[in-house]
Amino acid sequence: MNHPELRCDHCQAGFVPTGAQAVLFDASRAKGMRLVMLDCPHCYHGTAVDPTQPGAARPVDPTPSLPCPERACTGDACWVDTLHPPVWGCGSCGTTWADLAALEATIATAIAQFPWRAHAYVRMGNHYRAAPSLPARYAADVATEWAA
Repeated sequence: MNHPELRCDHCQAGFVPTGAQAVLFDASRAKGMRLVMLDCPHCYHGTAVDPTQPGAARPVDPTPSLPCPERACTGDACWVDTLHPPVWGCGSCGTTWADLAALEATIATAIAQFPWRAHAYVRMGNHYRAAPSLPARYAADVATEWAA
């Protein structure tokens, strides 16, 4: 399959996904995911990519990322400009939210359903921010969410 040339958000170098990243790109495209994070082979920084659009690496807003609140996902939700209008999205599970309010509503639901999720966030005024660090058991606890 032909892969588009992508542009790194960090160093602006062009690259084409190969190997495992090409497989991830193709699988994400087949699932209709609108966001996947690929590593730039030049600077090794993550680059937000919309696999449904040709050559659709987009600059990421400097808004801090948040731990993804989706069931059993330990990825990060970040602001991405892969669609118009831009969305919040997780490159690990492919979930997107139309705006910060929708993301924060999902965070509140996740915390209510899975109390260990509360340790991933700090409430600052009316908004959530990522906690400075995650508890050692966080990934193991999140992995149990599929059984719930």
